[in-house]
Amino acid sequence: ADQINCVQCDAGKYSAADGATSCTECPPGRHQPASGQTECEICEPGRVASASGQTTCDQCDAGTYSAAAGASTCVDCAPGWIQPESGRSECEQCAAGRFASTATACSGCRQFGE
Repeated sequence: ADQINCVQCDAGKYSAADGATSCTECPPGRHQPASGQTECEICEPGRVASASGQTTCDQCDAGTYSAAAGASTCVDCAPGWIQPESGRSECEQCAAGRFASTATACSGCRQFGE
C-alpha cells in the first residue's frame, strides 16, 4: 500500500477542511504566525496585513490608523487630526488654539504680527 504523508501548512497559510490537497494563504487583514493551522487570526485595530499569506500584522505608522479589526490598509489622519504614535486605532483632534502642522503633531497658533 502507498504511504500518504500529510504536510503541515506553513505559517501564513491554513487548511480548514479534512482531505485538503493544498493550503490557502491567509487573506489580507489576517495572519497566521504558526504552521499547521486551520484558520487565520484577524489583525487587531491599529495593525494591518496588506498582502495575502502574512505571518504577522504590521503596525500602522504614526499619522495613520486602522479603526477596525481585520484591516488591510492604514488610513491617513484627517486634516486637523494627528496620531503621533504607531499602531493606533484612531487619530486625535488638535485642541482649540492649535492646528495640525503635520499628521503627527499639533502646533500653536501665532499671534497676528509675530
